[in-house]
Amino acid sequence: MKAIVVACLEPEHLEHCLQSLDLWLLPQDVIVLNNANQTEHVTRIAAIAARHRMETMRLQNHTHGENTLPYIHQALCNLSRAHPGETILKIDEDIMLVAKAAQFEAPPGAFVIPNITINNFTTKNYLAEFQPALHAKVIDHPWLWHFPHPRTGVDYREALFRFIYEADPLRFMEHCARNAGKETVIGRSEWEKNYLWSRVDDAHKRRGGWRLMPKWFVKKFRRASTHVEHRGISSTAMSFRADDYLALVGKQRGIEEVLIAEAVYHDRARYVVKHDIFCHHVNYWSVREMVKQHAALVAGFCERLLTGYRSCQSTRVS
Repeated sequence: MKAIVVACLEPEHLEHCLQSLDLWLLPQDVIVLNNANQTEHVTRIAAIAARHRMETMRLQNHTHGENTLPYIHQALCNLSRAHPGETILKIDEDIMLVAKAAQFEAPPGAFVIPNITINNFTTKNYLAEFQPALHAKVIDHPWLWHFPHPRTGVDYREALFRFIYEADPLRFMEHCARNAGKETVIGRSEWEKNYLWSRVDDAHKRRGGWRLMPKWFVKKFRRASTHVEHRGISSTAMSFRADDYLALVGKQRGIEEVLIAEAVYHDRARYVVKHDIFCHHVNYWSVREMVKQHAALVAGFCERLLTGYRSCQSTRVS
């Protein structure tokens, strides 16, 4: 298996990310995509990767805040071509993940997703067990970490933030261990019942959902029905077969998360959510300020998690 870590806007989280990967992957099997668009971040990412003896990849020379998201897809294509027959694990710089490589082996046509703490889809798995009342309120909310509920207008982000960061991360790890072997498979026929969202959704508009979105969001993403963009499940942490990635989305251009979602929506691929792989995602952009305001709380959670990881029996690939 080859892992690629996408680093750009938040190099302050990259150290924890690579420390967690050090516990189970060899440095030569990890590549850090230095996708930063500011000189300071470019330098910082390179230094952190070098400290962990991990190779870096950089496909652009932007340093003035340009949009570098499309280079992620290009990097995934390049890595897939270089390692045919391999499993590719893509994670973002603010992911903390320790697992067994075998857990990420993807069936043909599948994109494997771990049980991520901060994620518009998988957070609900933790809520169902630990806060069922809150789970009932957000189960039909497709973007609970980003926007107020499209039906009720209630913003649950602070409640969700506290649910994660005021908890002991070890209880989330134990939750995943209790769900050994459990999977949720999502293809086109499971899209709506799992409340995955399209940028243009007639039912959503009938409920007045656009009225609850920020004006910039509506202006940018409210499109004619002929230009529907299906967002699906966030690609902050995801594995797939290298050959599948090239066959399913390799000939297209765009954002990898959207391209993958389109493949699932149009029944060419499927998501496989593995409930027994614990994965922590530090934040989305939508709660970044909250994370900064509660930096000590977040840091304590991450350190406790690393301690828990280190106390577990090594699963390192040799």
